[in-house]
Amino acid sequence: MSVQQHQSLKYLTFDSLQNQALKHAVFMRSGGVSAEPFNSLNLSRSVGDFDQNVAQNELLIFESFKRDISSIADSYLEHGTHAIYAESAYSSRNDQIQYADILLTDNPDVTLFMRFGDCFPILLYDPNKHAIALAHAGWRGTLLGVAAEAVASMEAHFQSNPRDLIAAIGPGICVDHYEVGQEVIQAVQDKFDGNSERFLQENENGIHFDIAATNRFILNKAGVVHIDDCGICTSEHVQDWFSHRAERGKTGRFGVLMALDPK
Repeated sequence: MSVQQHQSLKYLTFDSLQNQALKHAVFMRSGGVSAEPFNSLNLSRSVGDFDQNVAQNELLIFESFKRDISSIADSYLEHGTHAIYAESAYSSRNDQIQYADILLTDNPDVTLFMRFGDCFPILLYDPNKHAIALAHAGWRGTLLGVAAEAVASMEAHFQSNPRDLIAAIGPGICVDHYEVGQEVIQAVQDKFDGNSERFLQENENGIHFDIAATNRFILNKAGVVHIDDCGICTSEHVQDWFSHRAERGKTGRFGVLMALDPK
């Protein structure tokens, strides 16, 4: 894992993906044009920021990677497991509204793009089939198996072997800062049939859910052996990342970009 900089933009890259035939970036919150509390590289139109600011921030990102903004494939997130195979580019802003928490493509002319603010980005790359997927994993999507569904979607669309996949887990809220209530506790217990103690931790402040560890476990169970977890907590590092919980909902969303290099 390393932090890169292009002009005013800072972004995270994964060592496991760095020398592969793709572009990827997890953008930090600085270097954009949005004002407080969305300062400054906010990439979501659903949080109260001005549309023109978000549009300018998107352009900054795409231009930094020499990708045309028209190559975007994105979606409205619904904390589920629905997947969209982006055979060609489209924008949820301009085209028919698309809801999905998994995007995948094998087209180098398509740029996968998602927005996050405590939920975890999961990036998948198949170097043999030259295909990618990007998933959004909050607590609900995690327990519904969004990571496993992303792997299954790559198997279905590209005949990927899970053992060939390289998985990378981006920043998200860590277990120390993610206290949960009875709804989540019960859902974790139901999901893991009494073996939930590895994912639920109790301390003097209450019970906390480890979303990152749960997704590592689910990816392993799905057959993925190459998993690169950055281990960065958004709640602990609000100077670098947007955190919905730490900033009490008044904040932006950071962006994750993935695109294949031409063969």
